[in-house]
Amino acid sequence: MNSIDIAKLIDILEAEISLYQKLYELGEEKKDSLLARDIGSLEDITKEEEGLLVKVERLEKGRQGISGDISLTQLLNQVKGEERTTLKELQRDLVVLMDKFIDLNDLNNKLIKDSLQLTNFNLNLLNSGPQGTYGKKGEVNDGERRNMIINKKA
Repeated sequence: MNSIDIAKLIDILEAEISLYQKLYELGEEKKDSLLARDIGSLEDITKEEEGLLVKVERLEKGRQGISGDISLTQLLNQVKGEERTTLKELQRDLVVLMDKFIDLNDLNNKLIKDSLQLTNFNLNLLNSGPQGTYGKKGEVNDGERRNMIINKKA
């Protein structure tokens, strides 16, 4: 590989790291929105994440166009000097950021799951009210349980 290709690769990797950092920051915002149960904010964050992921995909295709199937680790064995040092630092930064990103994503997925479980619990609680209700003439109807809050057939 010539230095022009390495320079382009370095530019792409720096741009990818910048985008992943923005995605991580959005993940932090998502965590806060999940804890606050702010659905509007979650929708906005998800749209912004989708836009950033499109950009990451474009950059990744560009990176593959430059380096082909050669991994960054394999490439490090082929380059020398300052380019090698720069690539090694970018690789380290990317690995650290991805580890943090994976941990945050796992936490957000757990928060989403917990929120869904709580919502289902509340719905079940609302639907399992007392079975006896009052009829039109004031007498107690002990018959069938009614689901007055949620229409499960809808």
